Amino acid sequence: MKPPPHAKLLAGVTNEDIVEAVAKSGYPLQAAIADGIIKSLHGYNASIQEEWGFVDAESGETRALDIYAHTPLGPSRGKSTESRITPWLNLLVECKHSELPYIFFLRENYPAEVIYYPEIAGIPSLDINTFLESAETDSTVVPCQISIHDALMHHNLPFCKAPAPLAISIAKASRKGGGKLEISGEPYRSITFPLMKAIDHLKLVLQPSRDRNEFNLHFIVGLVVIDAPMVGVYLHAGTHELLSTPWVRACRIDAEEPLEKHSRAPTDDGNVRYYDIVHSSFLSEYLKLALRDLETASNRAIEMADVIADGQGIARIHRSTIFEFIPIPDSYPHISNSGIDSRGARIALTVPPIFNLAHPDQYPGSGCMHWLLPEDFGV
Repeated sequence: MKPPPHAKLLAGVTNEDIVEAVAKSGYPLQAAIADGIIKSLHGYNASIQEEWGFVDAESGETRALDIYAHTPLGPSRGKSTESRITPWLNLLVECKHSELPYIFFLRENYPAEVIYYPEIAGIPSLDINTFLESAETDSTVVPCQISIHDALMHHNLPFCKAPAPLAISIAKASRKGGGKLEISGEPYRSITFPLMKAIDHLKLVLQPSRDRNEFNLHFIVGLVVIDAPMVGVYLHAGTHELLSTPWVRACRIDAEEPLEKHSRAPTDDGNVRYYDIVHSSFLSEYLKLALRDLETASNRAIEMADVIADGQGIARIHRSTIFEFIPIPDSYPHISNSGIDSRGARIALTVPPIFNLAHPDQYPGSGCMHWLLPEDFGV
């Protein structure tokens, strides 16, 4: 049967040419990743959108991210409750396909003394003005400020700490003219830059109005899913060891914003931001870990909803560990409910852990490669 005019291929193009071009384009990967996210979020009241549009705040240009997914967390899963805080997970996803490897330059030490991950939006402040109350002596010590990440005990959640090797920089392998393998810094323009811009846009969109009394707390996870070999390079005993890993946590160190733009108190570490890069074969395990730990953080957020919504509260401590946040009661004898300013003192509970890349006896020697498996990430 002769094909209709709209199906007739011109310029020597064949069906095989189209199939090959589509396979190389990455679009089949995007469809598969979107389907994988939907399956992982089964049972949640989740929404997913491909080719999600956002505005680059610097250039004003409209760009598109491969996948945006969001779902409510916590026992209510977004249904109406009396809580002033409703937790959400927001996934911003880029998909990349390549036959040549992505190269990750790994470090064991984090570039900052505190870790703020994942990024949080939708609440009045990312810091809580706090008065510490000792459970042993029933006394109040000086007021201080604590980050919402520390208040939610992210430092006790593996997904929020250092669950995978840290990539201080990323490169992509290429061959020019079929020659030797070369390394380029191309991924910054194609991965880090658009992902950070998309996160910035979403945080701006989710910024709450001043007259609200109830808030959505959004955990924003920037994620790159790669269908390509993932190879880490790690300096050990003077040699470059190769580590194949299905998950790295990448960091981006930006300049500090002006003080008046800060949603939290500035630190001496600069503005360090993180996002995850996982192999497509590891996506379901990754999302399982993320959901497990962020559900825990969500339950805690609901328990201390009034403190988060008001941006202030009393932290009860026992043996130097905070175990409970409560609102400041009207009858509290030492403090007023309004006008608290504790920015002069700040405590940080999040001490960057070290991901053990490998024990020395596990290294096969320079030029060889060892690898991490799902069980190395607690799966």
